[in-house]
Amino acid sequence: MDRGMSDPGRIKSLLELKFTMICGLKKTYDLKKIIDGMDRNDIYTKKHMVSLKNTKVYCTDTTFLSGRLIVVYNPSLESLKKDHYYEHSSNEDIAKYLGYSLIFHNTDLGMDEVVRKYYDKDSVERAFKQIKGVLDLRPARVWLKSHIEGHVKICYLAYSILSYLSYILEKKGISGSEALDSLRTGYRVYLEDQKNGFKWESIVALSAVQREIMDVVIKKT
Repeated sequence: MDRGMSDPGRIKSLLELKFTMICGLKKTYDLKKIIDGMDRNDIYTKKHMVSLKNTKVYCTDTTFLSGRLIVVYNPSLESLKKDHYYEHSSNEDIAKYLGYSLIFHNTDLGMDEVVRKYYDKDSVERAFKQIKGVLDLRPARVWLKSHIEGHVKICYLAYSILSYLSYILEKKGISGSEALDSLRTGYRVYLEDQKNGFKWESIVALSAVQREIMDVVIKKT
């Protein structure tokens, strides 16, 4: 669950309903106090490093509500955000939290795996957007019951596709999210001769990895 949809109050409600969750949290005044109580030099060490697809982050956790609160520090993101922030402002009370993010969970997973699963949600969102495009869905405020049900079903379908890609590509050592990232630059060519009705189509793969992914997908579908 994204940080825009979660806060300690909602988490308490979900815990009362016996939900298991991984969700981001906004850096509120109270949660910033938890960050203040941690030494960045202690977090920014090799033993706390978690390798993600495009970057490395440094994490530690603490007990929070009936689960764990993970403090994620991203030095690369901090540098980018501070450079941009200092062009417009100089409030160090805000700047010192740039590069930090918070993740809550009540699962049995290790901290590294929780962090990776949380950031994998971006791939689910990309799959969701692609499915919306194929179905030609118009933007709608998700507040009616039917809208919510439709949104959940499409998210479920997007995640199912992502999970299936991970399953069939497991022997190749390629995750579903990596497959989506790779295939973003591939394209399909359609040719049609209107005189004789001849039609031809082909998937154009720009790299060996893309061809490898498509070979597996075509065989399995």
